[in-house]
Amino acid sequence: MNLPHQSGAILVMAFVLLLLPVHVSAQNLTEIDRGDTPGRIYIDFESVLKDQDFVFFWYVLDIYSAHRNEGTRVYGYHELKPIEYYRSNKMKIMIDCRKRKWKLIDLEAFDQAAAQGPRVGRHKPLKNEEKWRKISSGDTFNLLYPHVCGA
Repeated sequence: MNLPHQSGAILVMAFVLLLLPVHVSAQNLTEIDRGDTPGRIYIDFESVLKDQDFVFFWYVLDIYSAHRNEGTRVYGYHELKPIEYYRSNKMKIMIDCRKRKWKLIDLEAFDQAAAQGPRVGRHKPLKNEEKWRKISSGDTFNLLYPHVCGA
C-alpha cells in the first residue's frame, strides 16, 4: 500500500501499524532464505505498509530449539520482564530503505512455532532506546531488506 508523502506521514504509519491486530496467522507467513540464522525466517507480506522510503512489517523467527531468556537485552533493547522458554518471536519492524537502517517497534515471544500458541513475553523499546540501527551484511535484516524494500 503506497501512501502520498506528507509531513508527519511516518508518524501516522507507525500509529496505524500499532493499531493492526497482533495475531499473525501461520498461513500468511512466507518463508525466506534464512542464511546462517538459528531458525526459520518468515515475513507476513499482508502486513507490509510502505510510505516513500519507509516500510513497516511483521516478521517471525522460529527458533529450532526452545530458548530461555534470563532478562537480558534482546537486539539491544530493554526487556520489560524476563521471558521463559520460547519457540518463536514475532517482531514489528520499520526499515528506512534509502538509508538501510531498521528500528524495532515491538517484539513478542511465543511457546510454539510461527508465532502461535500462548504469548510468553513481550519487549517494547524504552524511549531512550528507540534508535535506528544500520543493516549489516551478516544480520537478519540484510536477508529481509530485498523482500520488503526491493533489490
